[in-house]
Amino acid sequence: MQHICVESFLRKKQPIEKQDNAWLIRIEERLDVLKRVQSIKAPHSKETEEAVIGFALNHPQRLQGLNELIEPGQFYFERHYYLWKEMIRLGSKCNVKNLEMVLRKQPYWRRNHRETDGSLDFRFIESLKRNGAAITESESEKHIEVLVKTYLLRQILVLCYQNAMKLGRNETFGSVQNDTEKDRK
Repeated sequence: MQHICVESFLRKKQPIEKQDNAWLIRIEERLDVLKRVQSIKAPHSKETEEAVIGFALNHPQRLQGLNELIEPGQFYFERHYYLWKEMIRLGSKCNVKNLEMVLRKQPYWRRNHRETDGSLDFRFIESLKRNGAAITESESEKHIEVLVKTYLLRQILVLCYQNAMKLGRNETFGSVQNDTEKDRK
């Protein structure tokens, strides 16, 4: 039978000094920085995305060339992503009527674009076509350039964030190990 020291259970623990908690303070500081980074909105331009889609709706013959420059994943807004994806699939047959027929079958559009009476709302596509009619060839090139640049910037930010997370984890765990080794000595 093992004897238990009653005094060890009754003894009060010594208060932890701030020096011993330096690693905890560093972790809290890093978490604050990460929270601030997470609150930053990703760069995007709604007007640019709508201008590109509107231009493509008015010039379906140019859709094949635009398809080579812009992928659906480069759009920030979900509905722009789905619109572009279906427009590319339709190709030269892309017009408002055909696009509406295709989107009626798509679950995302049925779920998120309802009128108050329950019918599907396609006024958004009509407004894109109307607004895109005034866009010239050179203006569309500028919009495409902005769209691609903001996409690349979002990708760079994602990579930086991932690397910062890795670095923060490695540094935090490394510093915790160093602190505990110092305490043992």
